[in-house]
Amino acid sequence: GVGTAPVVGRTGATPCLRLRLLPTHVVIEEAGLALPYSAETQRFLQQIEAGRLPWDYLRSLPDLWEHAETCFTEGCLDVEVQDLRSAETGLEASALASAGCTPAHHATLAPDTDTTLAELSRLSAAAAARSAPWSRTHLLQVEAHLLRATAPPPCIKASPSFPLPLIGQLTNALQYDRLK
Repeated sequence: GVGTAPVVGRTGATPCLRLRLLPTHVVIEEAGLALPYSAETQRFLQQIEAGRLPWDYLRSLPDLWEHAETCFTEGCLDVEVQDLRSAETGLEASALASAGCTPAHHATLAPDTDTTLAELSRLSAAAAARSAPWSRTHLLQVEAHLLRATAPPPCIKASPSFPLPLIGQLTNALQYDRLK
């Protein structure tokens, strides 16, 4: 079923959204929302299970979007899903919770090509609705979205092919020559 497969998130990432799947509804804690199971909610959960950002659903709920918008990291959104739909799962969860553990799955949701194109179409439609050329702010929004969607994670470790000792020696030589 939806939400039962373990999805993998980034190690040590703090989840932006915590979803609790209850027998009759889904609770999104940060936004204070309790959503009944519907076709739309089912699609939302399927996108999370697939690791995709559900842009349309996030934008359709202003409180949820306002919170999620502040949590993007490298264009991704970290989510924690706790499935408490069955009685056995509920009992296991309460037993684990009393032991200080949380029976939850973590997911890192990333934009896919379809969501990126949909977001760019939305931005283009917003510019066309104003009947004006794209403003600098609008262009920056488009650029930010493209960068979030396509930028690789930053490389903090030096490449073994990059001669760091040579750079240190060069820096020392330049400083020596400057201080002579």
